[in-house]
Amino acid sequence: IKSEKRMSDLLISENHSERILYDIEVAATWKPDDELTVLEPDSRINTYAKEDPSYAQFPRRVFKQVTHRLKRSLEGLIISTTVPPALLQERPKVTSEWLMQLSPDGKYLAVLQEHKIEIRTSESGFEKNYVIYNSKRDAFSKWRRLAWSLDSKIIAATRSDGSIEIINEDGQLVCMIISSSNINSDVENDPQAGQSFFLEPVAFISFVDPKRGSNKPLYYEGHIYQYELIVITYDGVLRSYLLNTIESVTTLNSNETISRRAKVNITYSREGSYDPGYFAFYHKFSFKQWLSTVVCGSVITLNGLLLCLGGKPNNENEDELTLPSVVCWMLLPDRPFYRKLELEGMVDESID
Repeated sequence: IKSEKRMSDLLISENHSERILYDIEVAATWKPDDELTVLEPDSRINTYAKEDPSYAQFPRRVFKQVTHRLKRSLEGLIISTTVPPALLQERPKVTSEWLMQLSPDGKYLAVLQEHKIEIRTSESGFEKNYVIYNSKRDAFSKWRRLAWSLDSKIIAATRSDGSIEIINEDGQLVCMIISSSNINSDVENDPQAGQSFFLEPVAFISFVDPKRGSNKPLYYEGHIYQYELIVITYDGVLRSYLLNTIESVTTLNSNETISRRAKVNITYSREGSYDPGYFAFYHKFSFKQWLSTVVCGSVITLNGLLLCLGGKPNNENEDELTLPSVVCWMLLPDRPFYRKLELEGMVDESID
C-alpha cells in the first residue's frame, strides 16, 4: 500500500488550473503467506471450508507453481454461458488476482485473495490483520468481486462460479447465495468430454439503500430490511436481494416475532429463496435490450440513486457506432424499480 503526500501546490497562470506535486512513500509492507511464520496476536481466523490435508505433503512454493501452471494450461478450456468467449480469454490478462476495497467509514480495508478475505484496520495503518476469513480456494480469482455495505458492517464477495459469500466485519459468515448450477467451481470429470471449467462470474455487485431515496423504511412481506444487494452478471441480468443480520433484524423488527438464530451460516439459492426477516429474493431485471454484455458498473448516490452500467450495446436493429456503451438508470423505491435516463439527463422510459 502506498500513500501520497502533498508537497507543494503550483498555480499555473496560463490556464488558471491547479497542479499538485506528490511524493509517494511506502506506508505498509505486506509479506506473502509463505513468509509469515506466526500469526499476528490480535488476529482472528474464521474458517468456512476445511483445507485438504493431503495438500500439506507438498511444499507451499512447489504447490503454488504447479497449480498456477495447471491453471494457465487450462485457460483455453474455460466455459461460460454468461461471458462472451473473447472477454473470457482477455479479461484475466488485465485483472489482478487480489481485490482491495476500503469500507465507507474508512476504518476497514478488505483484501480478497484466492482463498481468503483479510480485514485490516486503519488503527494499524492497514498493516496488521484484524480478522481473516478462510474459504474454499477459487482457481479463477480474477473473476471475483467485492463490495462493502453502506454502514461498513458486512461484505459481499463473489466467486467465479457466481456464488456469493456474505460476512460481517468480524469475519463471521452471515450467509451464502449459491448459483443455479452449483457445479461451476468444480472440475467435471467426464472420460469422453475431458475436463472443463464452468464459470458464471458476477460483473457488478453493490449494496444500496433499500429505501432508495424514500423516507419510509422498506417493508417486504411484513418485515423491515436494512440491506439491499444488487448483483449483475455479464449477460445483463440483475438480481436484487434483501438482507438482515441477527443484529439488524433484532433492532429493526423489535415488534415482530422473529426467532433469534443460534447459527448464522445459511445457504440460499440464487432465485426464489425466502427466509422471513433475514433473506429475500426481491426482484429480477434484464438489461439485454440495451446492453448485450455488461462488464462494469457503479452506483452514484449524489442527488438520488443512479446505477450506471458499461458494456457492449445491443445493436440488433441499429448501428453500433451510434449506440451508447454506458446506460444509466434511476433506482426507484417502488415498482417498476428502474427508470432509464438519456445521457443528457432526460428521463427516457421506465420498466414495468
